[in-house]
Amino acid sequence: MSLRHAMLIAVLFSAAIVVGVGSINCPMLWRLAHGAAATAGRITAIDRSNHNTVRYEFTVDGRRQNGAQQGYSQAGSAKIGESIRIYYLPNDPSVSLADQPSDELQNEIITVGLAAILFPALLVAGLRTRKWSTQRDT
Repeated sequence: MSLRHAMLIAVLFSAAIVVGVGSINCPMLWRLAHGAAATAGRITAIDRSNHNTVRYEFTVDGRRQNGAQQGYSQAGSAKIGESIRIYYLPNDPSVSLADQPSDELQNEIITVGLAAILFPALLVAGLRTRKWSTQRDT
């Protein structure tokens, strides 16, 4: 495989990662980062063994809402019953976060970006190394 073909595969793989993985959380986080309302909520459960998941409840327009977030930044010191700030979409309160949406969006973009760079680079390196060892053996 030529370097040109390997680079083309890497670019396509990178694009697939950005579109595939980036489309999982980024659109929701973007909407929250650019249009969330904030309100007080209360922690109802903490599962530190499950990626620091926190469950919470909050009220919007007199209706109780429930939410959960994995990777809650304060899970290590959080306590059940503790009051926390919840960010939610005013037109869809079922979409909510316990952490600052802009911070979560930034973390997601960095993670997807690193995956889009590192995995294709490793793929190209592996393909090039395989080609080099195959040529050397002949």
